[in-house]
Amino acid sequence: MELLEGDELRQQVPLMVQICEGLELHVASIPDSDLIKTARFVLAAKAQLQPERLQASLPTLIKIGPVERIRDL
Repeated sequence: MELLEGDELRQQVPLMVQICEGLELHVASIPDSDLIKTARFVLAAKAQLQPERLQASLPTLIKIGPVERIRDL
């Protein structure tokens, strides 16, 4: 999917999330390793909470990193 923002063409690349049963992990692979250096990533979350409460609590509840090191974070 492509978006035109200002004079710049932007492309959205959805990441497929896999649930690792029994490990309480959701894992998404980045298809192009160059994206790590050049792209912006957006994490969207939905919960039955007030948006302000979700925004305040989410950073303490999630870990983002390489799957090999996630237990160390």
